[in-house]
Amino acid sequence: MQPSQLNTLVLPIVGSQNPATLMKAAQIPLRVVVLNTGPGTALLAHDPGTLTNAPALANTFPLPIGREGTFVLAPKQGLYAVGIGAGVVLGVAISEALPVSDGGLT
Repeated sequence: MQPSQLNTLVLPIVGSQNPATLMKAAQIPLRVVVLNTGPGTALLAHDPGTLTNAPALANTFPLPIGREGTFVLAPKQGLYAVGIGAGVVLGVAISEALPVSDGGLT
């Protein structure tokens, strides 16, 4: 089992050429919990190119201030984010979506 991770990120603004990478799954599904601590709405997408256009509305998920969302990433799928306005901060908790059991052998 892969160790869980915690991150806090300040997001670039929508239309930036480099959206924040919240996580990119490797060979296993991952659960990503995202909390928006403000001061504006965050936009999330599975394709970073979606967020480089302003306004970025199609294929995005808005996460308002004070709200959280749980996302499950398929193997090799990514999750990216930008803020609507400057200084948007996200807390991110990452863990395996489906922990692998050893069948009770340990």
